[in-house]
Amino acid sequence: MDLVKMKNWLFMILYVGVMVSYLVGIFLIEDILIFTSWLVVISLLLSIFYVRGVSLGLSIFFLVFGSLILYNQGVASVEYLESIRGMVYIFTLVSVIRFLGFPMELGGYSEAVKRVVHREVKGEGILYITTTLIAYLIGMSIVVACVPVVYYTIEKAVEKLTDNPEKFLSISIKRGLFLALLWTPSSPLMAMSLEVSQASWFSVFPVAILLSFFGFGLDLLIDLPTYWDKEEVKLMSPGEETKEERKKDFSSIRNLVIILIFLIVLLVTVDSILEDYTMIYIVILTSIFFAPLWSFVIGRGKFYTEAVMGYIKNTIPGFKQQFTLFISAGYFASATGYAGDEVASYLGGIINFTGELLFLMILSSFVVIFAIIGVHPIISIAVFGESLAAVSHGMPDNWVAFSFLLGGAVALLVSPFSAATLVTAELVHKTPFRVGVLWNGLFGLYIMLAGFLLLYVWDLLI
Repeated sequence: MDLVKMKNWLFMILYVGVMVSYLVGIFLIEDILIFTSWLVVISLLLSIFYVRGVSLGLSIFFLVFGSLILYNQGVASVEYLESIRGMVYIFTLVSVIRFLGFPMELGGYSEAVKRVVHREVKGEGILYITTTLIAYLIGMSIVVACVPVVYYTIEKAVEKLTDNPEKFLSISIKRGLFLALLWTPSSPLMAMSLEVSQASWFSVFPVAILLSFFGFGLDLLIDLPTYWDKEEVKLMSPGEETKEERKKDFSSIRNLVIILIFLIVLLVTVDSILEDYTMIYIVILTSIFFAPLWSFVIGRGKFYTEAVMGYIKNTIPGFKQQFTLFISAGYFASATGYAGDEVASYLGGIINFTGELLFLMILSSFVVIFAIIGVHPIISIAVFGESLAAVSHGMPDNWVAFSFLLGGAVALLVSPFSAATLVTAELVHKTPFRVGVLWNGLFGLYIMLAGFLLLYVWDLLI
């Protein structure tokens, strides 16, 4: 075995060991969590040597100042170990949610959608609506797989129908995903916002889904006229496919819609039943158990197993930067929780000065600003949320959750460093700054303003 393979094997064992032992500790044997903490320490010490740039600077900052806070508070050594595993749950979630994308890829749904689009869609206007809806549909259940799945489904049609395919794809796919992120329970962003605020998904859903629908209407109002007046062109001539093939494609799409809606219903139902566990753990369990069940039902169980094993062997070892950032940020956030009195005094004064709604707007804006300079919104939400938990702020939990969710969703839409932006930029061969900030920044600002206006009206009516 050469050195590279040995290194990958080592990191695979460490990261999988961290996740498995953590889940066993949460659901079965709590005492094993101390073993998880030591595994995290070992993994972090090895991983940090492979991190560079802003990520390395942030990680060192979080680790150093987290340690200083804990030292200043005079905590016991065991509390250092508890703090170091503070965000193992989000690393686990981000890693295993990818499982939900495999049956989507293996089931041939993308090909069915592609054939229907080529057969039925005429002109840019209808294609723009179709692309945004597909991204919305897939994004509400399979967040991680959304961008590449929609891109390769729509790419050829866009190239034939539009003069500026790069911008077309960048705004339609990213905005469809963004609007789904505002309310879907399967998103790590939603799970994190609910975790730090202790709000329930049902308490956030009404205002979130209203904003999502408003955003869809605003998107069509702003950009649809650009494409609507173009000459209609049919992508596929009548008779190129048989009636049976058409029926099979529509059946496949119908089944996909049913499965994705069932997944959403499953998540919120289990969330309402298992009161001892938050949405983050429910999404993790669903990713682990629902994805293989889906694959076996459609007769792709063997290929799913191969895909998961390949992902664990080849992709998980490359998560050194994500692991280092999430673990160090969680360590700092947990340490902040021990300094509750100092944090409460500082933040309490700010809230009294600004008022609750303005404070939440500022907090949400900081999530976006930090994302633009390279800080993942989940990290910002974790740190801000832990700090805010120390304050007896009197703000409704669903206000706090919605504010974090709104800021995080806009951050993922516009940030040049978000995975969705980076993947889209690579696919359309444009800079991440253009794809994120220039093409979607103004739309994100409109949605943020509309979101807080909706929050204000919500407060008046309830």
